[in-house]
Amino acid sequence: MNVLLSIKPKFATKILNGEKIYEFRKSKFNPKKKVNKVYIYSSGPEKKIVGSFRIDEVFNDTPSNLWKKFNEFGGIEKQDFFKYYEQKEIGYAFKIKDLEVFEIPIDPREIFENFKSPQNYCYLNDEDMSKIKSDSKNPKISDYTKNSISNDNLITRLLSESEIDQLDRLLIPYLSKKYPNFESWLQKAKSDIKEGNRIAFGEWAFGKLVSTIILKPTISGTVELKSLFVDPDFQGMGRGPQIYEIAEKQCLKMNFKKIVVDTFCEDNDIVHFLIGNGYKIYGKEDLYGNGNESYLFSKTLKPQYVGDPYDWEAITKWLVENHFGFEVVEVHPIVKKRALDFSIKKTINSNFEIKGLIEVKDTLVDQDPVSMLYQKSLDGGYHVPIFIGREFKSRAVDFAEEKGVILIDGKGISEISGLQPPEISRQGIRGILLPIKPEFYQKIILQNLNKFVYFKGAPFGKSLKKGDSIIFYVESPRKEISAYGTITSISIDKPEIQWKSFGEKSVFDKKDFFRFANSKREILAIEIIDFVEINPIEYNEIIQIVPAKLLSGGYIDKNTVDKLIK
Repeated sequence: MNVLLSIKPKFATKILNGEKIYEFRKSKFNPKKKVNKVYIYSSGPEKKIVGSFRIDEVFNDTPSNLWKKFNEFGGIEKQDFFKYYEQKEIGYAFKIKDLEVFEIPIDPREIFENFKSPQNYCYLNDEDMSKIKSDSKNPKISDYTKNSISNDNLITRLLSESEIDQLDRLLIPYLSKKYPNFESWLQKAKSDIKEGNRIAFGEWAFGKLVSTIILKPTISGTVELKSLFVDPDFQGMGRGPQIYEIAEKQCLKMNFKKIVVDTFCEDNDIVHFLIGNGYKIYGKEDLYGNGNESYLFSKTLKPQYVGDPYDWEAITKWLVENHFGFEVVEVHPIVKKRALDFSIKKTINSNFEIKGLIEVKDTLVDQDPVSMLYQKSLDGGYHVPIFIGREFKSRAVDFAEEKGVILIDGKGISEISGLQPPEISRQGIRGILLPIKPEFYQKIILQNLNKFVYFKGAPFGKSLKKGDSIIFYVESPRKEISAYGTITSISIDKPEIQWKSFGEKSVFDKKDFFRFANSKREILAIEIIDFVEINPIEYNEIIQIVPAKLLSGGYIDKNTVDKLIK
């Protein structure tokens, strides 16, 4: 069963542009009717059917509580809201999902005989539905310039089931005709995404999923790239390259060494795109058994450090493995009662291997520590002594040149790896700016949480300490800083241990957590107290205070904290 819902034009417009996510009503639909889709009838003077949506969830509460929980997402002024609910003890809020906007609004008088505008709503039968569908064959976003669309760049991981289920609407109409058994494959892929065994990213524009990419990790250090797809209405705007860049960064974060992908030989645009992004053809075969051959592509990824920028031991281990060609044999080896940081080796052949000893200090290093490393290398029979420090005094440099100790300072790390030093010192960290999905932020608000645990991927964030601030940037469509809290503790451990320790205090439910954490070796648990909402700081104002890149997560100093929570 479907419904035609009468909504005043000013509110209908707010729904269509993504500003209004909750529709308030004095009553709910008959539960026995099992409403599938709601069609938006924009009442007088427009009097047109302008789009549709599905109901994600229905909340019932007192008007005061509904206002407290949903006013930021309701698209209505406080005075109008309470006037609407005057003398009502209970109201309802419908959460909108799967929004579709009709390019050409439908005049119901042209498709229905004796049409009368519903005062509130009316149910639609199958015949009514067929008339609406035939008159809106290609619903799409309209009335926005390409420039405004391209500026609404929200690319984020699909975590909630409602987000994942939107893949049906985006992919099936186009790809089911192209790939045999595509719908069955997609249902399996969606199940894997919900279980955390695949990862999907999506991009939204005005409430509509317009592009996606699906990654399938393997145990061999390779990841399969699946279904890089952009809605035809949004092609030619750079959507594909944008979401691909996010996916490749995710592969690097997961320590994958290679990406493989296949595409039909006849798809010249995709073939050119892949070659332009560094892919090489390694095979050609009929993968789908339909006589249509595909090229097999692969790309070896250039390693990038994605850990905490202040963790010099982690940076050193990464350099050793990815740039020096050595493997770490032991962490904190003891050489004649003295613990050092790493022992390393590189096998030349079955008869010979090069062994090295490494010391690491995130400080200005004098001669004595360099001398100690040199002596311990001799004592332990190591061939190569390497000292990594932020800076070295001149006499340490002179000693190293004389004895053959390799010194690498902060500038040297940047030259070797491309890593740029943090803009603030470790001692200057006073907080972190973190993105949060609107639905998870909404859970905090709905539950009136003042004390809770927020999970994020480790190890970035481990340099935080008790008393630092966590500032929440609520992602699109809000795109604003809305709240902050105080950090009481930081913990890094395996996902299952973190859930056992902190799951009851988490914003995530168990399914959300393990979907998010399944591809991660470690999870950071941040305990937060004194959660406080503030007057929202909008995107345009935020980027006057911090670089836009920080909105994906970054450390901030006291000056920035003070500006953001003034």
